[in-house]
Amino acid sequence: MAMQEQIRHLRDQLTIRIYGDPCLRIPGEEVKVFDKNLESLCWAMLGIMDRAGGVGLAAQQVGLKSRICIIDTSCQWDQQTLAELDSKNLLCVNKGDLPFPLFLINAKVVNQSDELQELSEGCLSGPGIYANVRRYQWVEVSYQDCQGFFHQIRADGLLGQCLQHEIDHNNGIFFTDPERLSPADREKVQPLLDELANQQPV
Repeated sequence: MAMQEQIRHLRDQLTIRIYGDPCLRIPGEEVKVFDKNLESLCWAMLGIMDRAGGVGLAAQQVGLKSRICIIDTSCQWDQQTLAELDSKNLLCVNKGDLPFPLFLINAKVVNQSDELQELSEGCLSGPGIYANVRRYQWVEVSYQDCQGFFHQIRADGLLGQCLQHEIDHNNGIFFTDPERLSPADREKVQPLLDELANQQPV
């Protein structure tokens, strides 16, 4: 199957899972095979994310059990973002300063700020739900690309927030979990979460 055909097939086959789906709670397995199938999957996930109007998507959100996440914040670019990719400092004053989309395989946070901040956040797997989520002001993330090469990225702003959100998905953590929200904010969104969970097939 040609790569473009495989991408279209995967894009049509995979669907975004909604809160209450058990796939969202399964920690991802390490990716060990880096081939054209992996690259096709990443491009398919990007298409699904774009179609849904998101800036990030993790494998768990389409029912897969791998440590894969896709990020492209260029459509909502925050010019205040500071980033460092493979030890190269990027002021990120233009959308082209980072090589979006980012395909992050086996991503993990290796360093973070001491300071926390509360940021408004939503999720494609929690439609209509927004909450103030506790996040580090910046994170440093180690990951591999589709060819298996290792990279390191450090970012704050929207990109830093998105990195934390998608890696949480890879770890089976949802943005409204108690470790991310204050008890008061959790109480506010609980009825909406229950409604989404009750819509899931048994």
